[in-house]
Amino acid sequence: MKALKFFFLACLLVIGGQAFSQDGTNPYAKSTHTYTVNSGAAGTYQWSVLMANGSAATVDTDYTITGETTAAATITWLKANDASTNANYIVQVEETATLGSCATKRQYSVTVIGNSFFLIAGIDGTECHDENGNVLTEGETKSTVVAFDVTLDATTFALPVDSWNFDFTLALAGTDYSITNVSVDGVDVPDYNDISVLGTKNTVPVLVTLSGPVTSGEAVTFTVSGGQIVIGAATTLDSDTGDKVQVLTINPLPATTDITTD
Repeated sequence: MKALKFFFLACLLVIGGQAFSQDGTNPYAKSTHTYTVNSGAAGTYQWSVLMANGSAATVDTDYTITGETTAAATITWLKANDASTNANYIVQVEETATLGSCATKRQYSVTVIGNSFFLIAGIDGTECHDENGNVLTEGETKSTVVAFDVTLDATTFALPVDSWNFDFTLALAGTDYSITNVSVDGVDVPDYNDISVLGTKNTVPVLVTLSGPVTSGEAVTFTVSGGQIVIGAATTLDSDTGDKVQVLTINPLPATTDITTD
């Protein structure tokens, strides 16, 4: 039951005793938000991120930024504020007028919340080939289906999530089987990237059809990655919590010969 301990993990996102909703003022760590000003003069812009004490925050540790020389900068917040000090970040923009080189600064306080969002794969399992118990001839090759699951953690599912996304990979332990079809939530997928799920669903099945000799066993490893949730215009990345690997093993059928007689 390796996945259940993660599925029932529920933590409230609380800072200073007050629960926050996720937005550009109180973003989750690993979420991306856009900060905008209207031009006060024909000029240039420079955005930056400061610590509460006015020192510069660290790019690629505290945040990343794009569009820092435009009127709208997009910031990805990489880690939560220090809970011991409840220190805020400060988003700052400086506009410098072309005429006269006069400048105006504006600042905006941001408190980054710890991110508890994660996706988990299902529980490992062992099963017989789907032709188990059927009448077959010796040496037959047949299809069989294994069913994986991807689940959004319960705390995040309780939020007003618009959608959640993920990538996955599949790996076969042996060479006797080949993958002939893959579907997610009943829809065939040509590749395994950018799978999007409505926020009203907390679990989706991933069905993998394989073809191979019924007397050969196989183990299929399913690995989830690239998890994201989308709430409005904000995208938040997986916090990397939770078991994201599921292995399903197909046991071989007995290699009984065809019946002969004297």
